[in-house]
Amino acid sequence: WPEVRVRKFLEMRGTDAGPQEMIKALPAFWVGLLYDKESLDKAYEMVKDWTNEDRDYLRIMTPQHRLQTPFMGTTVQDIAKNVLALSEAGLKRRNILNESGEDESVYLAPLHEIAETGRNWAQRLLDLYNGPWNRDISQIFKVMNYENEPSVFKIDSPSARPAPANANAVKPATKKPGNDLKAA
Repeated sequence: WPEVRVRKFLEMRGTDAGPQEMIKALPAFWVGLLYDKESLDKAYEMVKDWTNEDRDYLRIMTPQHRLQTPFMGTTVQDIAKNVLALSEAGLKRRNILNESGEDESVYLAPLHEIAETGRNWAQRLLDLYNGPWNRDISQIFKVMNYENEPSVFKIDSPSARPAPANANAVKPATKKPGNDLKAA
């Protein structure tokens, strides 16, 4: 499956499972970004000069180095914060309110927490697996049981700060003449 398929609409690949807050956060993120012209135009400005090589670099390196992946003089974490801000602004402009008077941007809270800490859901679970769980995979069934209401806000792992990217494992991507992706 590709991440996006173009039909008469954009079919986005979503999350398969996870805490309910994350299941709500993903469509809210895309709505804020894609349904608001101003946010969409600003997002386009961010990525319009990225080459296929740039996108391949991100597709390959980000799963390995997470949000700490260096890219074009910044990190994927900083890019995530910027895109999340665009989505939030788009949701606020839509001004669709819930019964408490909150706009749809409330659903972005777990994404903000991940973007700020640099630690995604998978990293938190891996930290628990390699730490307090003593590599006992059966613990994940207790944590992820929906009766326990798993939450990115409740699950914390020993490494409260983002792990630094291994400087020898990945080099920042930068633009060079010819618009090719090169290691800096």
